Amino acid sequence: MQSVITCRCSPDCLHADKPPIEELHQFLEFQLPRQWAPVFGDLPLGPDKKQQNVASLQFSFMGPKLYVNANEVEVGNMPVTGMRLYLEGKRSNCLAIHLQHLSSVPKSFQPHYESGQNYSNSYDRRYYEKVQGKSFSHVCTAPVESDDDLSIVTGARFEVGESGMKSVLFLRLHFARVAGSTVVKKPVWDGSPALVQKSGILSTLISTKFSTGHKPPPKPADVNINSALYPEGPPTPAPTRKLLRFVDTTEMTRGPQDPPGYWVVSGARLMVDRGKISLRVKYSLLAVILQDDEALLPG
Repeated sequence: MQSVITCRCSPDCLHADKPPIEELHQFLEFQLPRQWAPVFGDLPLGPDKKQQNVASLQFSFMGPKLYVNANEVEVGNMPVTGMRLYLEGKRSNCLAIHLQHLSSVPKSFQPHYESGQNYSNSYDRRYYEKVQGKSFSHVCTAPVESDDDLSIVTGARFEVGESGMKSVLFLRLHFARVAGSTVVKKPVWDGSPALVQKSGILSTLISTKFSTGHKPPPKPADVNINSALYPEGPPTPAPTRKLLRFVDTTEMTRGPQDPPGYWVVSGARLMVDRGKISLRVKYSLLAVILQDDEALLPG
């Protein structure tokens, strides 16, 4: 006798976390490989001899300098699905921002750049937080996001400014508007699993308006397309990893495994947690509804 497996789930659970039929095309278009920008083959091996011309941070009187890569990272029209802080250079002593993006542009998902430089600008001193000593380098922890709910991140860079005798690290983002899109769900903020307790009174107050969901650390079996040479990133010399105590390099990403599968980055903010610079990422869920004639398959 053939056995029959009976589903005891409610009808609603059968459709849980599945995109509606009118958004199915977008779900399918987002089933593309992801890659990081810049690719590892393009990463500079410096700063080395020219470090004196590179902005840097210092967190104690005798502590090492953390250099900052201020080069802009742009991905064109390819949707950004993740961000990370990274230590570049021969000595892994240069802080950089990296963007994860789809390997090509979905047909229906077309961001359009707005005129002028669209970097969010936050200089409010209330957001300046020390990493360790109050007399040394600080980080601006202001959320960086667009006023337009239909805009997504298309570029990022670091900037080091001055506040009195202290240097301050800023995150700058570039945005583009997704034409013909609508907001499907309220944006959410993801943070590193290490961000259990926020430093500073202001960060604690601000965090109450954000989602508290955290991303689990990536499983060993997960495949990230970082480089053809180093699938998990270039090897880091053990003696140079001391700067990791100042930087949380957790990769913040969302992909097909995060229902409904087409989240995009729409903002970010730097955080300071227990003397460590960390990153929180804002994700938006936008849908482009095709007209009936556009949805028809050719032939």
